[in-house]
Amino acid sequence: MPMKRLVAVWAAIVLAVSLGGVAPAAASPAATVTGQAETGIAKAADLTRFTPGNIIGDAVFFNRSSMTESQIQAFLQARVPACATGYTCLKDYYDTSRVVAADAMCGAYNGGVRERASRIIWRVAQACGINPQVILVTLQKEQSLVTRTAPTATHYRIAMGQGCPDTAACDTRYYGFFNQVYGAAWQFKRYANPPGTSRYFTWYAPGRTWNILYHPNTACGTSPVTIQNQATANLYYYTPYQPNAASLAAGYNASPNTCASYGNRNFYAYFTDWFGSTQYSSFTAAPTPTVSGSAVAGQVLRATAGTWSPAPSSLTYQWLRNGAAVSGATAASYSVTNADAGATLSVRVVARRTNYLTTTRTSATLGATGFAVARIAGASRYDTAVAVSKRQHAATVGTVYLATGLDYADALSAAPRAAAEGAALLLTPPNAMPAAVATELRRLAPTRVVLIGGPGVLDAGTEQRVRAALGAQAQISRVFGADRYETSRLLAQNGQTRPTVYVATGRLFPDALGAAAVAGGAGAPVLLVDGTASTIDAATTEALRAMGARTAVIVGASGVVSAGIETALRNRGLSVTRYGGADRFATNAALNAGSFGAANPVVYVSVWNDFPDALSGSVIAASTGAPMFVSLGTCLSGQTADFIRTRGTTQVTLVGGAGVLGPNVAALRRC
Repeated sequence: MPMKRLVAVWAAIVLAVSLGGVAPAAASPAATVTGQAETGIAKAADLTRFTPGNIIGDAVFFNRSSMTESQIQAFLQARVPACATGYTCLKDYYDTSRVVAADAMCGAYNGGVRERASRIIWRVAQACGINPQVILVTLQKEQSLVTRTAPTATHYRIAMGQGCPDTAACDTRYYGFFNQVYGAAWQFKRYANPPGTSRYFTWYAPGRTWNILYHPNTACGTSPVTIQNQATANLYYYTPYQPNAASLAAGYNASPNTCASYGNRNFYAYFTDWFGSTQYSSFTAAPTPTVSGSAVAGQVLRATAGTWSPAPSSLTYQWLRNGAAVSGATAASYSVTNADAGATLSVRVVARRTNYLTTTRTSATLGATGFAVARIAGASRYDTAVAVSKRQHAATVGTVYLATGLDYADALSAAPRAAAEGAALLLTPPNAMPAAVATELRRLAPTRVVLIGGPGVLDAGTEQRVRAALGAQAQISRVFGADRYETSRLLAQNGQTRPTVYVATGRLFPDALGAAAVAGGAGAPVLLVDGTASTIDAATTEALRAMGARTAVIVGASGVVSAGIETALRNRGLSVTRYGGADRFATNAALNAGSFGAANPVVYVSVWNDFPDALSGSVIAASTGAPMFVSLGTCLSGQTADFIRTRGTTQVTLVGGAGVLGPNVAALRRC
């Protein structure tokens, strides 16, 4: 069992400093430590590589991240698969830790009841910035606790040799596994004289040559050692003897040479056998990462780590905003949001490889830009329509279109009609009128109100509710057909020539809503068809003839509006353009890209699956000549993000509350 003992504890330091004590150049005044050879252990440590001036590198010694708590536990279990009957081995040992306040050496430690030894080792390593492997090796060289199959209470009481000099009994104030582990780690940090402490430990200061003893028996002599780093100085403060040639030649065994000491030899041997080199190599090629992409809200930046040599076992990424880590941004790509606008963005890449210095490189910074974001919303779909109307119409209007807020079918074609006429569009339930809608009707004071849909859509009492809001002077009419398609034709025709007609399916609403904004801005109608049909019916053909249509714009891919319908339109002499994509978002993007030029200062966004908000949004978008995009409620579609980046957009206006267009959409986070 090792004989090495340590008395250089923090209480002794405080006492020595307060008394003005001066340490000798050869050894700590409070520590006479030899260590003992191990027997019966077959190891492969190459002690010819032992360098007395650089026993272990600083990067290794102070690497608190070398092992996780679970890795420490697995390591202990591997060293002692089975414990002797009646004994508790280190892998199964628990202790009650205490609360320790933060100081210049270690961070705060919040004590716990029955903390496992592996947890104490890991938590102390994190608090004090010491490699947990150093703690494990010290436990082994002091009391053989890592491999001991029959440890006693005494072994745990003085686990790290803290407060136990060769020349006196152990100090009971430092008894206990937690006290030993925390105290030794604290001591290792104190040796460096960190800011806020005195310059007490100077007699093994790095960068100078010191005469270091071979043994507590001074007759064994000394030899000069140039201490190359703080970690090696720490080991000599802790164990102020270097192994002689006989000690090194004996490996883990004892030497017949009476001047042989084993403490630092065993530290080196255990560390190299268990964990590899005590020195970390450096990467020969460690390039600065590069970042591609645009630092614009809605875009994605991608980091390229470059070619490292040798290849790292792992590369981790952390994106930085103004030099500070962005929470959760640890992938090789980063979605720029409006929160980044005005800040600088960069990425930090950390490369790791066993027995190599953990190396960090940070990219150049990019200045991020964003967009003004506004929202038009109310507590309900009816309130949102009112909010849109107020935004669109500061004064009275001649006509208000009133559609149901519960079904899209009849209302789809009303939006472009309202936009083309400069009218307002309000929504109402089939059999009631919300107070906010009635109030808005009175504010708008129209002379004409058009109800969209028959009594099965807006009940017979709707007229009375409108008159109650406006009085008898308002003219009230209805537009409705036998089905949504006839209603669409009636709204589209209106007795006027319509050279361009937009054609969309009546089976789904996202394509038609996107078309409504474009068509309304162009003064064109949206004609709904059964997109699954193989051709257009006679009623649609007649409507096209009556409107004098010469151009048809199909909104939707052939899976939505069939190729047969396109062929039928062409056969009737119409010029046909189709905007379609793989999904509704791609179709919407293709339509907007083909319909709007380079300058679009305002873009409207509504959620794809909630038609009332999109219906209201399409009217204000059409009336202002702006595109309207449909989007998921959880993020901004990539097509929308790319459009606002390249088409001169300065403001994005969301139509709908946070319940339908969530915070990620408001932040312009790309899907």
